[in-house]
Amino acid sequence: MSRRMQAGRSATLLGLLGLVPFAGLTLIVWVSGPSYDRLLAMQALVAWGTVILGFMAGARWAMILLSDAAPSLGRLAAVGIVPPTIGLIAPLLEPRIGLGLLAVALAGLLVFELSTVSRAEAPPWYPRLRLFLSSGAIACLIVAIIVGG
Repeated sequence: MSRRMQAGRSATLLGLLGLVPFAGLTLIVWVSGPSYDRLLAMQALVAWGTVILGFMAGARWAMILLSDAAPSLGRLAAVGIVPPTIGLIAPLLEPRIGLGLLAVALAGLLVFELSTVSRAEAPPWYPRLRLFLSSGAIACLIVAIIVGG
């Protein structure tokens, strides 16, 4: 198995494992009813979303720096500063607002990432994986906002 193929499989497995807290916490929000447990699960979901947003921004930043194309300061700032700043703000807000902010941020980062193959900043399998994983995470955040009312 080639190194790139092995990296793709590892990234897929770890990405799927990263969806488990999104799904599990969303399930807790759904079944817990209006209670302290629901609030705690929503806060934990905001925290996990913040961690993932920062992680994905860091991964994207590394890909830009390692690509053969000269990175622009604007692209580096957009990925290196904006998502972590949103991640800093989201936990300070009411949980439903924080979840919404994270969903928008993950969607924005996804749009940014979908153009990576044309710039040769990521392996060919990466955008499809990101689309799947980000869509799953965003769906969980949206469900938690709706049922967490």
